[in-house]
Amino acid sequence: MRTFPQQRLVVIGGGNGLGRACALHFARAGWRVLVSDLDPADAQDTADRIVSAGGSAVACVCDVRDERALAAVAESAQRHWGGSDVWINNAGVSRSKAVPELSIDEWRHQLDTNLLGCARSTQVALAALDRVGGGHIVNVAGHISSGSKLETAADSATRAAIIEWSLTLRACLRGRAIGLSVACGPAFADRLAAEVFHAVMRNRFLITAERGHRWQNWRRHLPA
Repeated sequence: MRTFPQQRLVVIGGGNGLGRACALHFARAGWRVLVSDLDPADAQDTADRIVSAGGSAVACVCDVRDERALAAVAESAQRHWGGSDVWINNAGVSRSKAVPELSIDEWRHQLDTNLLGCARSTQVALAALDRVGGGHIVNVAGHISSGSKLETAADSATRAAIIEWSLTLRACLRGRAIGLSVACGPAFADRLAAEVFHAVMRNRFLITAERGHRWQNWRRHLPA
């Protein structure tokens, strides 16, 4: 079991869904949480829930398409708590359209947010974690990639790319004091948030609560 004495968490896309569930779960375990989201009201609501329960949290606005906004998140964590120990990359968008109806601009928006947003955030996280001597990153691939639907093809493509990219990144991080996990597979947010927490504590790569046939066929090719 790993220990993080400072217990400082950054959640990118923490205003709702799995991001919010992770923020609340870590906060209940005593972690200080920086909640970022494109929607300032959602970010603040998550932070307020943590503070109301007796925890410590701050909120900030972040668009993962903007490298300066991500750098500002790291600066905020540094200013409030002297750095961060765990980053969760959960930001993402989805367009429910069949492939023939999906415009190139809509493809580009999802790629820029889901895949490149995760990559940008990870670059900032790596620098931030290096400054404190190590930590852990969680990339959320989501559940669409476990079994594509015709109306979510672009989202499925970006989420599947996050898994493949995370595999490569994991190899690049060998020998460094930074762990990496990828979360995928459908589940209730609270249940998957608990899996994320345990994976961080145990430095486990794959996080999933999915038991479906399609996902199992892919899962057997991924390291634990």
